[in-house]
Amino acid sequence: MIRKIFDEALTNSRCYNDLRTLCKSIPPRLSGSFGAAKAVEFTRSIFVEEKFDRVFLQQMMVPNWKRGDICSANARIGKEKKRFARMRFG
Repeated sequence: MIRKIFDEALTNSRCYNDLRTLCKSIPPRLSGSFGAAKAVEFTRSIFVEEKFDRVFLQQMMVPNWKRGDICSANARIGKEKKRFARMRFG
């Protein structure tokens, strides 16, 4: 019986198509980013289409990380000095 449920979900369900859309068509989803907002709206629209009893969004404060400037760092590997690009945080 469990196998039948599993097979049904894999072959006749829209969940894999929705997951594909979420992974391939919506931008990266860092907290507080445009992509995160798109993913939330995409998921909300699925819940509305599926006629869930109550669908609503709640406002919340989400920390938003911004990438710093690219700078360089030096490191020694044996006797050889190497220069690497790195990111500043904050």
